[in-house]
Amino acid sequence: RVYGRYFSELHGPEELLKRYRDLSILTRGNEQLREALIIARLEVLETYFTGRDAEIDVFYDEIRCRFERGNLSTFMVMKVARHVAEYDPGEGVLWLSELIERPGVEGKDEAIVALAQIRSISGDPGQMNLAKSGFQSFLREYGSPKLEETALLGLARLSGKLEDWECARNSWENYLSHPEWMMAREEALQAMARMPELSKEPEIMSAGHQPDAVQQQVIAPILSNNGVSNNGVSEIGGMLASRIERAEKLIHSGIKKEALEGLLSQCRTV
Repeated sequence: RVYGRYFSELHGPEELLKRYRDLSILTRGNEQLREALIIARLEVLETYFTGRDAEIDVFYDEIRCRFERGNLSTFMVMKVARHVAEYDPGEGVLWLSELIERPGVEGKDEAIVALAQIRSISGDPGQMNLAKSGFQSFLREYGSPKLEETALLGLARLSGKLEDWECARNSWENYLSHPEWMMAREEALQAMARMPELSKEPEIMSAGHQPDAVQQQVIAPILSNNGVSNNGVSEIGGMLASRIERAEKLIHSGIKKEALEGLLSQCRTV
């Protein structure tokens, strides 16, 4: 790579590709070096020649056919797995599974999250449940800061697809409790607003229940503006009440802005 950067500065990326090709021909007896050169050529193509997709695919196919997965570096297995998963998720699962099974492999946390992501979009309930377990395993055992947001977001989305509403709700609330996470805050608020009710929640608006301070201060003015009296809160039903309860939980957790935004968005539909 150091040589490549120096050569490219002198002669440009096109000449560097030719130079790597010549070196590949000269080093056919050294599989480790050939792998490094293939990776180098692939990285040059992906960095400087993004329009040459067919040529890039040829390199990936060469790696898949020429080398045994078990002999490739962790970096290379991960790279091929992500590429292959775009058009063949099943093969992507095979590549990442091989990587996860390696004893003491570096980057295992990233592989677990990547494998869960691939399985989560498969559409197969069995694979999707494995993906859910994968996200949960990562969050329980690793929790790498750089991947935690991605894993929790994946778990929240997937739980919704699987209609595991309790897990989805807990995941979205956990996500919103991290104000520094900005990848999908709006999506999280919308998901919380659309969340189906759990069986225990209709009891919240049972006869005789009086709205608490959050309901009185935030909900009543909006209802009034829409021609609904304060007493009409009880007529809205369990759905709005559960939104209020979740907002209260967020407020108690210190996430006041998101809680009130979610309430305002929901109440405008009344």
